[in-house]
Amino acid sequence: MAQVALTEPTDDFADLLHLDLDEPFYLTESEPDLEVHGMSRASSCYGDDEEMDKRILECDLESISTQIYIENASNLDNASFELGKCKNQFPDPSGSNTNIHFKHASSRVEPNEPIGNPTLVNDTSFKLGKRKADQVFNPDGSPESRRAFKQPRIRDPPGKDGTSKATVAHIDPNKPIINSPPHVVAQSFAKLPFGAQYEIARLVNNGRANYADFLGLISDLTTVPASSTNTTVAPLVSKILLKKTKAFPDDAKDPFTALFEKESRVRNPWEELDREDKAMSNDPFGAMGFNKDGSPSEFYGGQVQFRGTLFLPRDAKEPTLKLEAPTLGPSTQFGRRFGSKNIFRIKLSKEALWMNSMALLNYFRRSFIICGFVFRSFYSKEDNVFLVKTNERWDGTSVLPADGESGVSGVMSFMDFINWHNSLELNCNQAMAKWASRTALGLSNSAPGVLLPRDSIKFIPDIVSADTGADMTDGAGSMNRAVGRKLVYRYNWHQHPSAIQIRAYGAKGLLVEDIKDDSDDPVIYLAPSQIKIKYPASDDDPAHRAIDVLRASHLKTPCQLSSELVVNLAENGVPLQAFVDLLRASLDEAISPLLDWDRDLGEFWRDIQHRGGVLNARLARERPGVARVQGWSERDAVEQNNDDEDGLKELDGAGANSEQRSLAWWADPISGLPSPLEETIIEALDSGFTPKNCPYLRAKLGNCIVGYVDRIVSSYHIDVPMSCTSMIVPDRSGVLAEGEVFVKASGRYLQLPDGTYTDILVNMDILVGRHPCKLPTDIRKWKAVDKPEFHSLGMADVIVLSTKGSRRAADWLAGGDYDGDKVLVVWQPELVEPFRNADERYADPPSDMDSRFFQKEVEWVSTFLAKSAGLPEIEKIQELQYHLLAALRNTSLVGRYSNYHDIAVYQKGYKHPETRRLAIMFCTVLDSVKSGLSVKPEVLIDDQRRYGSLKAPLWTESMEKGNSKIQSPDNSNSGYPERGKGLKPFIMDGLFKRGKELRNEWKGKIERKTGPGTGFVMDPDLVAPYQEFERMVAKEVARRNTADEASESYPGGQPLEEWSYGNDLILICKHVEEMYKEHKEKVGHSPAGGGGRPSSSLSGSDPDSAALTGLPIQRRQDILRSVSRKFATYPTADELHLPPEWAARVKASYAYFYDCEQQKNKRKWTQFPWNVAFRDLCDIKAQADSGYKTVRRECFYDRMAVKAVKQRVHSEFKNASLA
Repeated sequence: MAQVALTEPTDDFADLLHLDLDEPFYLTESEPDLEVHGMSRASSCYGDDEEMDKRILECDLESISTQIYIENASNLDNASFELGKCKNQFPDPSGSNTNIHFKHASSRVEPNEPIGNPTLVNDTSFKLGKRKADQVFNPDGSPESRRAFKQPRIRDPPGKDGTSKATVAHIDPNKPIINSPPHVVAQSFAKLPFGAQYEIARLVNNGRANYADFLGLISDLTTVPASSTNTTVAPLVSKILLKKTKAFPDDAKDPFTALFEKESRVRNPWEELDREDKAMSNDPFGAMGFNKDGSPSEFYGGQVQFRGTLFLPRDAKEPTLKLEAPTLGPSTQFGRRFGSKNIFRIKLSKEALWMNSMALLNYFRRSFIICGFVFRSFYSKEDNVFLVKTNERWDGTSVLPADGESGVSGVMSFMDFINWHNSLELNCNQAMAKWASRTALGLSNSAPGVLLPRDSIKFIPDIVSADTGADMTDGAGSMNRAVGRKLVYRYNWHQHPSAIQIRAYGAKGLLVEDIKDDSDDPVIYLAPSQIKIKYPASDDDPAHRAIDVLRASHLKTPCQLSSELVVNLAENGVPLQAFVDLLRASLDEAISPLLDWDRDLGEFWRDIQHRGGVLNARLARERPGVARVQGWSERDAVEQNNDDEDGLKELDGAGANSEQRSLAWWADPISGLPSPLEETIIEALDSGFTPKNCPYLRAKLGNCIVGYVDRIVSSYHIDVPMSCTSMIVPDRSGVLAEGEVFVKASGRYLQLPDGTYTDILVNMDILVGRHPCKLPTDIRKWKAVDKPEFHSLGMADVIVLSTKGSRRAADWLAGGDYDGDKVLVVWQPELVEPFRNADERYADPPSDMDSRFFQKEVEWVSTFLAKSAGLPEIEKIQELQYHLLAALRNTSLVGRYSNYHDIAVYQKGYKHPETRRLAIMFCTVLDSVKSGLSVKPEVLIDDQRRYGSLKAPLWTESMEKGNSKIQSPDNSNSGYPERGKGLKPFIMDGLFKRGKELRNEWKGKIERKTGPGTGFVMDPDLVAPYQEFERMVAKEVARRNTADEASESYPGGQPLEEWSYGNDLILICKHVEEMYKEHKEKVGHSPAGGGGRPSSSLSGSDPDSAALTGLPIQRRQDILRSVSRKFATYPTADELHLPPEWAARVKASYAYFYDCEQQKNKRKWTQFPWNVAFRDLCDIKAQADSGYKTVRRECFYDRMAVKAVKQRVHSEFKNASLA
């Protein structure tokens, strides 16, 4: 939404704004069993302290089950209560029996009463912070309303009131959530490294064990302190438990352990955690990424992610927290400064999100006891809550504040942590909502850049419009040449970036390089609009002085349109035929080369590798912590509304990282079968297979191409050859006039209308836009110009916008600024020429918009400080959490209002006042957590009544699963909106119809070229090893039958059958045939399910894969790996006389031969031989040609790319580096 900046610069709150966390964790188990698991009983006497601990642990402490199910608040009426009696009582010196009692913490804050009395603009009858006359107090002191309040909340399904059975009405914020050993045995478990403690707690929490299972093993695991590390001890926890059920192979006996080493290294967090612990034990700042002298270190921490998932089982009185296996992932400032194990993230399941918002807030006001340490929630965003370890102590019954030296060593208190990051006193001249939003700066996905001396952090003014006060440089500062040089050297970037997106010294945004400042010492210049947190002048903490790098600028061309951009362009004059022509050209450009099998295979390989992003995907899988800063995981800015600036999407995508689960999209180390289609295709190609001679490769290629067609057509991602995306930066030099833009690439990559290529756009009209694109003015036609001044400044691979005029140029583009926003630039003539800028009045909301449709909660930091000054610490924390966890009580309505806007566009027209209102509503709720604005209840009810019963327009249903618009939970049976009378045909309806025609046309071509009717011929190269071995056996048998029995039958006193290759052949054939049947049962009959990557296939082209395509990717991989493991295991080396390498080739060859024989009457084939022996089949094919060369994957093949034989421009340019 475009708005004129006022005295305070606009902050788009991009830190956590762009989360997209719908993809679920791939859990290692099903949802946790909520039934309490009873402890086993000991049978004999007491013995030493360890035996005593074990006996105590075996008490029936069901009321404090380590499952986190906590009793209902009605059980907390008494400050002291008995949790359970030990059934095996111990003698007491007094002669009585000793029972175990636990005290409940007595400190309490009213759960629904925030400090102060925030003013609600146009408030309803319900006000937080005030008790009304109709409220009474329960015995436990918590206020309950006699009459249930029924204000509709964002988390409630439409039409459901606040007292619905699906929500939890009341949760006591003072009851701790316990995932820790009972206190009586906690000291025994504390001897273990933290990773081992956490794994035990996780297994107990997941209902797979109890603490007694491990207590007797602690002394064995900690006998040698030097070897008691996370790396050595933590993995043993799962193995010890799983070996009891024979669910885990013994590594010492597993012949495939070495094959999984690389994947295990990437997935295993324990070695990284040990490195972090060692670094921080030597220096409290040792994980920051810098040596003590400030130079970059090779190691930085914060890359181990500890997390859990909150579920709300049906009819449960409280949610339940499931601890997840830790993973490796992106680092954050908090993680580097305080250590990975001191930060914990909880993801809310969809069911938990529908809880009563106040109950959910109170749940997270509780303390969380994890492995004996106290964690508290300090921030929330959408469906994520972040916890930090505090210095409080858990004594088994209550949380005790640190008292002198009694607290947790080396850990801050909660309030010290908050004030370390964003001091309330120093930042008191702002609203609490805005103050709380700054917590996100420490959670951004970042990597350490340069550690600056305090005097190298300097300040420059923003450029402000004299007429309107608009901040024309909002979010952009600068850096000297030395900063860029150090970053390029540290991260081995192939291009020197003109700008980097950073966090530094409480500031966020871009640093644009000043090439004229070539001093040797690195210096940065921060603008007032960038500074979000003020630190004291004496502050010298390296975490505050370090430049945290999020991204480096780069330019990508060409790019794609999305549905929102198409609608805007069409409403501003671009005709349907222009889009249809581009769509047709997009399909032809993408698909035709892949159906041309007579061209150079190297070029063919390169096109597949490039279109599938294979190289970057491999690098990102291997090094997830630096994938973003290296640009390996970048997405097209116009393909995604959300850039996921904090990297939590990558963390979610990592999925389960636990026992015997594969990592998503990793190749099977045993069979060598890649997981992504593109990788499978290029590995078959570079082994010597071609689509002409290999039906398997032909089918894989067909399915891959169909997937491209579906994604292009169904998602309306139309390639625009003359387009690019990059970060926007302001023109501080002032040489650009209003409406002028400078676009220059670092090479000649920009296509011109005459077919030539250039590095700069000169004197041509261009269209500039970005997401979200809701208002008619969100795309503007401006002029691209060349200015010599920018050449001397070295500006390249960024888009420079003017600082002239009454409004910030970026503000026209959906309310953008310069803190890292990317825009799309288009100079395609058929789009640019008919486009007309919408009237500027559409950019401004009505003056009474806020007061009519929103209520605003205003509480200033200074007011909060005054009112909380005399409160006990725990009450102050919980009142602070009311603001820090605002996302839990004021969940964003972004998805819903985006859907409402789509409906209004279709029903009423793009420029209708009601459509514009909904666009502004969307933009406002997008920023609601920071601004303090929330939709008025009566407005929400009215909007839900008008739009909530309708589905999104029909054309949206053709979009790919996962990208379709969010639907309200109660409109599954509703109808589609109708196009308003008098309106012209809607652009997306026309594109939907023409797109279906083009898709069907292309699918027909692909079917004819790659489908099952294209023929099948057995590959003689693949059957050669089996046939050769069969001939050897036949000769051996012939010799035996013709030789003299006395001299030939018993050489060395052993019968011929004992060493005959004939027996080997029998064993191999029998095993292959058995595995063929098992493969058919497991793979061919696997039940389809939800999740995983959407895929398309040609009918009959991939006979036994259809059942797998609907499964989550990790489950698919696990099924295939179980089959390939068994295939490779037998016959064993002891059973065969053939060398193992030869036996593997014969098995692979016979698997191929047997499959062909089984299917010859059908003229088909199955994936069986490829799924179990892909690597061996590729080796056989490659070695059939004398021109083959053996190459190692790691360090070489996985980083190789085929260079174009002819000098031509790539279809996409992007700065990416080999690691």
